[in-house]
Amino acid sequence: MSTDAPSLLFTMTGQKGRIKRLNKSSDNFKISFDISDDGLVWFQDRPGRNSGTGEVSYFSEKFKTLFDGDMPNSALSYTDKGTGDNHTLIIKNKSFKYNKKKERLVTKAVLANDYDETENPDGISCGMKNSMSDDELTNYKGAKFDTGSLFIDNMSKDDWAAIGYCVGCAAAIGITIYFSEELADIMKQVVQIDTAICKACVNEIIAVENQ
Repeated sequence: MSTDAPSLLFTMTGQKGRIKRLNKSSDNFKISFDISDDGLVWFQDRPGRNSGTGEVSYFSEKFKTLFDGDMPNSALSYTDKGTGDNHTLIIKNKSFKYNKKKERLVTKAVLANDYDETENPDGISCGMKNSMSDDELTNYKGAKFDTGSLFIDNMSKDDWAAIGYCVGCAAAIGITIYFSEELADIMKQVVQIDTAICKACVNEIIAVENQ
């Protein structure tokens, strides 16, 4: 039995997207695209092989809680509608906002320029890198795209405590609603420490003591 909560990665594929630089002298961008509420896909990091879907609305609402206030690294891959060039933009997401009625997602993000050139033991360069040069990024105002994919890395085992993981019942509060029954079952197989016992377990303990 594993003693760690699973590390999860996320992907979203959107349509009719737009990237807009918020200020000429800053690296802050607003990215928006159309996506249905069931368009979030999650998958488990190695050694796990589980995957499933989740709600974009819930992910957006609970974003800061899910990542415990730490901006995750993301990669947005798209084809510039104006130039036809393919790009990958490496960013750190600051916030997510989803309009369920319009099925429109907006994320505010900052460019991730702290690329790590360190090589691993196999000689492969580590870290994520923007497809554009530093000069191109400096003058980049944004773009429109028909289809774009956002890859978010990652919700770690340390972030699970922020959701409200319970030692008593080995379940994550609200996880069934957000992710799926399948992931709830995965969570029941792991042990998380340093978190409070949930209200349901407290009530069960009280009931037993009152018998």
